[in-house]
Amino acid sequence: MKNLSVLILSCIILIGCNDNNSKHIEVLKTIKTVSTKEPICYTTYNSGDMILYLISEQNEVGQSSVSLNVLENIDRRWVRINEHKLVVENGSLNIVEDTIQKINIGADDYFFFVADEYFSGTANNGLTSNRFIFYNAEKDSLIDISYSIWAGEATGQFKTQNGKVNEHKDFLSYLTPFIEKKYGKQNLNIDDEENFHLKWVAENKDIYNRTANYKSDGSWLDIKVVTFKRDFFFSMMEEFRYNVEVKHSPKYLVSAGFCSPVLVYSKLKDEAYVLWIPEDWPKGGAWGLRSFRVDSIEEDFITISDSFLKLEFHIASKKFRVIEKKD
Repeated sequence: MKNLSVLILSCIILIGCNDNNSKHIEVLKTIKTVSTKEPICYTTYNSGDMILYLISEQNEVGQSSVSLNVLENIDRRWVRINEHKLVVENGSLNIVEDTIQKINIGADDYFFFVADEYFSGTANNGLTSNRFIFYNAEKDSLIDISYSIWAGEATGQFKTQNGKVNEHKDFLSYLTPFIEKKYGKQNLNIDDEENFHLKWVAENKDIYNRTANYKSDGSWLDIKVVTFKRDFFFSMMEEFRYNVEVKHSPKYLVSAGFCSPVLVYSKLKDEAYVLWIPEDWPKGGAWGLRSFRVDSIEEDFITISDSFLKLEFHIASKKFRVIEKKD
């Protein structure tokens, strides 16, 4: 990755960060001509003719979100030209003030900041999550990446609102120091076999939503079958030997079972596949809901099921469909 230049931007909570208090007051006055709320943080750029600022908003039940706003001085009149709402479904978002920076990745400049995510409900107890926002003012483009980790787990999971995680590897590399400082040494390389479930989830963005919203018309959906060398399958069989059952066919070995991913070994190609990761695996709780079994293997067709879903895969074409779904 290209060298990253970092410039800590001024946060209004830390008044001492701004050497010119009168300029600071003038910027606040300008922001308040457009927004009625006090900004959390701001920065000026383009010789002072542009202002980027963040404000916090609350809904009727007290959950916080963040709004990113850009003002431009057009003919001596300040106009809000861009606005982006950052929310957490069933939760809150709070800015971490001392991580707002101006950085360079590749040929582009970004404003970068970090927020803490908080989720409602006891089902999320033990979950810690951060949102990493990269904003390119010139293109008005925003890269929104989250990293979540459950208590007791060695490695968390990346998700993104913009395409697939693999499309943003330069940004992930930039996040490594922050994550390791907060959570300890992490293996954040999603191409590593150790992170096979992260890679599968990253490659199959929105697959759980697509499955939940599937119309019972028998249509086939695309799936990314993550491939590894043969040793991956057999090492996983050793790790999950008390949890899984392995079924055989002339072409494949397929493993599934209690709280386990569904893995395939191709005898013909001598390679291993990650076929399906149960939703939210491997976090604790509700184990039975994420325990799949292998129902059948016929040529390139593999059928698996749990208490609520029955799925059929066609390995050769990398397609799957929902055979049965229970609400």
